[in-house]
Amino acid sequence: MPAGLAVSKDGTFLLISEYSKCRITRFWVKGPKANTSETTFVELSGNPDNIKRTKSGDFWVAVVIQEWLPKKIVFPVGQKISAGGQILQTVNFFAEYNATGITEIHEHLGTYYVASLNTDFVVFGFNSFSKLPLPSIGSESLAFDSENGGVYTGLNDGRVVKLKDPKTGFVDFATTVSSRSKKLCDGTKGDLKICGKPIGLEFYQKTKELYVVDAYRGLFVVGKEGGVATQLSGGTHFDFADAIDIDTTTGVIYITDIGDILLRNPNMSDILFRGDDRGGRLLKYDPKTKKIDVLLKGLAMPAGLAISKDGSFVLIAEYLTCKITRFWIKGPKANTSETLVQLPGNPDNIKRTSSGDFWVAVNIQKLQPTLIVFPLGQKISAEAALNSLVICPSSLAKAAF
Repeated sequence: MPAGLAVSKDGTFLLISEYSKCRITRFWVKGPKANTSETTFVELSGNPDNIKRTKSGDFWVAVVIQEWLPKKIVFPVGQKISAGGQILQTVNFFAEYNATGITEIHEHLGTYYVASLNTDFVVFGFNSFSKLPLPSIGSESLAFDSENGGVYTGLNDGRVVKLKDPKTGFVDFATTVSSRSKKLCDGTKGDLKICGKPIGLEFYQKTKELYVVDAYRGLFVVGKEGGVATQLSGGTHFDFADAIDIDTTTGVIYITDIGDILLRNPNMSDILFRGDDRGGRLLKYDPKTKKIDVLLKGLAMPAGLAISKDGSFVLIAEYLTCKITRFWIKGPKANTSETLVQLPGNPDNIKRTSSGDFWVAVNIQKLQPTLIVFPLGQKISAEAALNSLVICPSSLAKAAF
């Protein structure tokens, strides 16, 4: 299904967009390769439509990323590719997180900070982005202290690290395992159950304490000086703890547990293909009573969590069903839930902004013929409106589509 066509600046080749194959094919018009084609010129994250060459000789491709389950959602983006087949620019974070996916967007003092589970850096910026090298991989979530210090993040080697400054980089701040071995737990080897996996972080600004959820060990708290975290609730309450947020008024802590799906089947492609797990839960920890209550069951891999500015509801990112669920804490709808918004991909962590909107890390994933991940950030309002996207200039979007 050749939907788009463009001639190179020097007239030596044609680019053809094959819509159903999600790729751009190059056909040589002149030169030693004349009358031959290269079907693997570039693989795209969705179905390509028209192609337009720029004055510099690069190409803008209109790409439609389509999710079919649980219902069809069409998401149009623009990707810029070079005459050599390199992806130069995309709508969102593709250049920074090529083929890995993002887990969180955190807006802090006018800057975006982006985490990714499978990279050894944190991306930050506004209109353009830079990288902050990390000592290991596994940055799932980000946090800032009451003095705007940080960024803080957890790693696969069991550490919580803090950015001292861009020149010095990240330094050790805390760990959830007192007996952690640096030799064994270096981020590339070692059992995460032994080393620790601090996956969700949130500061309670009233006490300046950092609360941490370890995927295998449960809920912890760290004093403002750091060090070994104190366990508040053991792993027996959780199958796989993931996200955390704190009600700034009451101090009540909300946590998501994605269930045992990753313990039963660590193959994420298979999990996405099946998409039928509903073993996730929303839980509440009250620091006054030290009691954990289950608020909601039947969630489809709840990977993200955020409390509204007024504390009246919690947003939950259901990764497998590509949606944000709202659970009401207060008011006439208290203890009920509803679908707030359907997204074009799999949502991970959610972070509330100072204005009361929310940033959601979304990964659009094409499973066939090979896994391709297209990461983006979507900003939604408390009323479910998609307010913003980290995208290319509007003039380009109008030209491309």
